[in-house]
Amino acid sequence: MQLFPDAYTTNYNNLIESGARGLGKSEIAVTIGLYLMHRLMCLKDPHEFLNLKPTEKVDFAFMNITITLAEDIGISKLQETVQLSPWFMERGYITGRDVKIWNPPDFINILIGSQAGHLIGRPIYFAFFDEISFIKNMDIDKQKSIATDMMDTAIGGMKTRFIHKGKNPTMLILASSKRTDKSFLEEHMKKKLLEEDETSLIIDEPVWNVKPADDYSGRKFYVAQGNRFLVSEIIPDGDDLKPWKEKGYTILEVPVE
Repeated sequence: MQLFPDAYTTNYNNLIESGARGLGKSEIAVTIGLYLMHRLMCLKDPHEFLNLKPTEKVDFAFMNITITLAEDIGISKLQETVQLSPWFMERGYITGRDVKIWNPPDFINILIGSQAGHLIGRPIYFAFFDEISFIKNMDIDKQKSIATDMMDTAIGGMKTRFIHKGKNPTMLILASSKRTDKSFLEEHMKKKLLEEDETSLIIDEPVWNVKPADDYSGRKFYVAQGNRFLVSEIIPDGDDLKPWKEKGYTILEVPVE
């Protein structure tokens, strides 16, 4: 696996998930968070391994555009998963009567938030920012500023607490459905690609490349994907694709479904 080639190594500190709705971005992010939590819970002395004081905690942050969404999506998926796992259930404890909540060992803290203030001063080991391009604000520059502030605050908590001997074991995941080519995540991805940032892994695939091929019949059609100067168009059956490419279009081969 690109992220975790073995049981000890984390190849990337940043994962960016973009693309259409319904790709399982949140499911993947929560699974990665639980895997990192599992690693720490397997250690005989997590504090010594992480070079922390015995009284310090490790935060796993689940962020969204509102607290309610953070609970309904990230935390809900986490609880559903761990409560089906005998391994996690044996190593944590349950609180609540009507709604059962699994709690990790005391050295791990699950943090829920929607703004940078929820992260200030926290020892962030893992952070998942869901739908980060959809922060509520009519001004897209203001949205980018808020998103950047949240991200930088999380990264600050990661670097100050967990970098040891040049190694950083933490993970930041940014996920959002497509919005506009000027939205925060789209701009952030472009920046990372230009920088050739070796600490970041970017996943930006159309839904038909992610879902199993058996979901589709195999019949396809062509779409001329536009940009800020060209309007996207469905290419008529039998049309020569060369003129479309010469106009500057990117050609997509799309399942008829």
